[in-house]
Amino acid sequence: MSVGADRIRVAIGPTNKVDVDLLPVTFRDDVRVPWRTGQFRAGVEATAENYSVDVLAPVPRAEGEPPIKLGEQPVLAYQNKFNRRYLAAYVAVDFDLTKTLKITPGLRAEYFSRQQAGTVMPRIQLEQKFGKVSVKGAMGRYARGPDANAQGAATNLVPEIAAQYVLGAETSVAEGATVGVSGFYSRRTDLASTLRGQLSSDGLPYFSVGTGRSYGLEALARYNHGNWYGWLAYSLSRSERRDTATSALRLSDFDQTHNATAVASYKWHKWQFSGRFSLLSGTPYTDVTGATYDAASDRYIPSFGRTNGARLTTNHQLDLRAERTWNFTTWSLTGYLDIANAYQNARVVQYNYNRDYTEREATTEFVPIPSLGARATF
Repeated sequence: MSVGADRIRVAIGPTNKVDVDLLPVTFRDDVRVPWRTGQFRAGVEATAENYSVDVLAPVPRAEGEPPIKLGEQPVLAYQNKFNRRYLAAYVAVDFDLTKTLKITPGLRAEYFSRQQAGTVMPRIQLEQKFGKVSVKGAMGRYARGPDANAQGAATNLVPEIAAQYVLGAETSVAEGATVGVSGFYSRRTDLASTLRGQLSSDGLPYFSVGTGRSYGLEALARYNHGNWYGWLAYSLSRSERRDTATSALRLSDFDQTHNATAVASYKWHKWQFSGRFSLLSGTPYTDVTGATYDAASDRYIPSFGRTNGARLTTNHQLDLRAERTWNFTTWSLTGYLDIANAYQNARVVQYNYNRDYTEREATTEFVPIPSLGARATF
């Protein structure tokens, strides 16, 4: 169980403001009952949030929306006090039908009080072993409530639904080494879309009219033997979205075609050395193709290319870590050195344009400095 209190105060210029008071309480509990051929699992989860909101600020950028300068965005005025309650319960049963076949059916029920909407989501997993090869499959439905931002105040939204399907296989290729590959497909409905110029009964521009899909392949190789541990993962995927029933299908803001990660760790006496290398495709964005001067407002109005038709630069980085442990009678002390992004390759997160959109400058994420620390365990 956890209890907290959050207060957000943001001023944007002389008039715009965001004031949010939030008191969240979360409870979760699970139970497992084993038997000879499997186990029964069940759990409950509850979250209570009390909001006090006073907003006079630009509408948050929508998924897929092209870059708009802060002073040119429409302003959202909203004041309200409300409660959000989330209740969920699940049951799942693991059956070992044979020595090589395992099946896990499950069910999850959820209730979102702000939207007065409930969902019942069935799921099932299967695993069949053929010698050293294990074939796994899963399918199910999953629900997701509105984000804890401006969408969280809306009452007209319904939970977003995803139907997910996964099929894969894994096998042992040597002592301590396994290789696996899987394919996945996800179909999403009732996605929250921001419709500029339209307001719901809440006075907010959010509507559950979006759809989307994601699909791809994943490969994973793992090694754990002696003093060595490591894994290599790669995914090839595509994520697409349609904002309304009549909108064109486009890339999602979070689409990443390639995602590769390599991790290695080696223990030498009381020392442990590890490293992580990652390579990620840049996320999509909508490029500015030109601008027209508007004398009435004394500003340049940009024209845009295809929604999310361009992509930020591919990012890669190397993280290094070294640590040593000293053991005492009743406790131990571990000292470590972390070097994140060892060769200082800052990831580009967006582009900012000058007044007439003829030049742009990349905004990069902060590159942390190396950190030296210690951890005591009693």
